[in-house]
Amino acid sequence: MSDDTLAAWLTLLDSGLSHAVLRRALVVHHTPEALLGASDAALIKSGLLADDQCRRLRESAEGTLRQRRQLDSFHRLNMRLLTPADADWPENLRPVAEPPVALFVRGEIRDEDRLAVAIVGSRLATPYGLEVTRRLAVELAPVVTVASGLANGIDATAHERTLDAGGRSFGVAACGLDIDYPKGLGPMRERLVGAGAVISLFPPGTTCGKGCFPRRNHLLACLCLGVIVVEAGETSGALLTARSAIEENREVLAVPGDITRPASRGTNRLIAEGAAVITEPADVVRHLEQRLSHELRRLRARRESSQSAEVPAPDNLTPAESTLLAAIRKGPISHDDLIAQFVPSALTMGDIAAALLALELKGLVQTLPGRTYTRR
Repeated sequence: MSDDTLAAWLTLLDSGLSHAVLRRALVVHHTPEALLGASDAALIKSGLLADDQCRRLRESAEGTLRQRRQLDSFHRLNMRLLTPADADWPENLRPVAEPPVALFVRGEIRDEDRLAVAIVGSRLATPYGLEVTRRLAVELAPVVTVASGLANGIDATAHERTLDAGGRSFGVAACGLDIDYPKGLGPMRERLVGAGAVISLFPPGTTCGKGCFPRRNHLLACLCLGVIVVEAGETSGALLTARSAIEENREVLAVPGDITRPASRGTNRLIAEGAAVITEPADVVRHLEQRLSHELRRLRARRESSQSAEVPAPDNLTPAESTLLAAIRKGPISHDDLIAQFVPSALTMGDIAAALLALELKGLVQTLPGRTYTRR
């Protein structure tokens, strides 16, 4: 993308106009340069923009000094501006009714990030909440991409423990990617850039305003197949992420908490309203198994259509994965037979679901019709 095109995008995205308004205008004018080149009279007559929206667009275009600073930050931090036309546009955004028109990204978004699950919760987390987050992140890291909101408390723990376990993680910011917010999390954000991505709706230089957090929360929910709320008070922003997940037909899962603690009131209320109860990492995979398997099949089909992927060696397997792989190596075996053989003496239903999904992700096992598994 040339600097002229990037500057035009920055003008649009820095104007304060909603992505929905910009999307409708770009359907007609196709490029940001063409939209900026249209006259106010034409934009107003066509119904694309109102008078005050045109004024905001022109004021943004006049901010040349701010644009230069934004361009400097963009290049200095090696950002990318992604649009739906790009091949690495997040797949989970494509079915969204009102997707963003563009995203700012540092790091890399990969195909497998469509298998993303968000772990969110309170900034003022209790030791219980942090311990639950650690366990979830460590055990989910080999199976899914773990996402969160780049905040202190539950979010930071989810990111850090996932990276410590060798997994992929991405964070969604409530400000420009050049803003050091929250203070002190800079090293963690740089780790995410190296082993995942940091993503924002907001141009460089944008500080955290009142309306930024709900938009961040909604984007985070849209980027994931499900949202796990570990710990949240009655007014926690994590509850907004859960509401967005419900609106976007994502799964909402919640960790039950001590009924005497204010920090658990939000999560306990989600459970009362129908959220799935999570007491161990295998519960997550069990509740998301259908969505994960569907996305896994799409991911495999896409990879196999582009190139023949090498099957990795069966190393770094969990005990449950090793047990199931040994059984599957003997010949095709049905899901029911695996359950009959290992539940409850050796494994739980959740263990089997998580291990089978992980083995498929690692390219060691494939699913045949009738939920039968065979060595890949």
